[in-house]
Amino acid sequence: MLISVYLPTKNRAGLVERAINSVLSQSYRNLELIVVNDGSSDSTSKLLSEFSNSDPRVKILTNSQSIGPAQSRNLAISKALGNFCTGLDDDDYYLPHRLETFIEAWSDDVVGLYTDVVSTSGVRTLRPDTVIFDDLLLSNQVGNQVFARTETFRANPFDTQMLVWEDLECWLNFLSRGGKMKKIGSASMIIDDALDRERITTTRSQYIDRWIEKVSEKYSLDTTAREKLEVQRCSAVPLRRVIYYLMKSFADNKPKKTMGMISTVASRLRCALRIRCYRIKIFTKIITKRQYD
Repeated sequence: MLISVYLPTKNRAGLVERAINSVLSQSYRNLELIVVNDGSSDSTSKLLSEFSNSDPRVKILTNSQSIGPAQSRNLAISKALGNFCTGLDDDDYYLPHRLETFIEAWSDDVVGLYTDVVSTSGVRTLRPDTVIFDDLLLSNQVGNQVFARTETFRANPFDTQMLVWEDLECWLNFLSRGGKMKKIGSASMIIDDALDRERITTTRSQYIDRWIEKVSEKYSLDTTAREKLEVQRCSAVPLRRVIYYLMKSFADNKPKKTMGMISTVASRLRCALRIRCYRIKIFTKIITKRQYD
């Protein structure tokens, strides 16, 4: 069975080459790689042409102007010929057995499959064995890529109105009518967690607030479900990274940016308090329930 892999990229010629090579070197050979060049102005176009000329499995779609990652993914999926589909970000890469383990483990009693991942700094992210809709409200427990039937991706496209976490919203959509996703195999994807590409801004925080509002409305979430999303928002940016950028902006003598980072630290501390309050609330409910059982 043919597997389609979608890969959007923009101005990352130095990274996308590694990502493409990781797909083409898969032990499972019956695949197509659909790369969407989203308005790149660097040497990406030349690099992609070289790949497509040397391997017929590589298909290139070019956007004359950038349309964003969500719409670029949808474009690639609309052109996919495979029975199954999965994705890859241009700064990450597969281990050679990833697609083979997916196709061998597939069963139609699940909506999608996912795996643990390892970062370039050696940090291993362990995922739960199965995930349902409610699990994803607390955190993205499947990561940024899943393996599923192509028809499932087409029936639940990435929402182009989401400016952050469009992958998580897509997985919520996958599971909104019931069903589960399942973890298989060992970690088979490497996530590039290079610190210099992290972006922590007030604008991103505002995008996350809007994301919560849109998701709450789209899926008619009740108060309890919204509280779970609030916990996820509070956990979005690790405090250590915020403090790193605060110190960096101070050292670079950028007072305006420093003030913005101070505000972000304060917000993050408030979020940490919210998380603890939520956990106490859940623990209290569990204890109260046991007393009456």
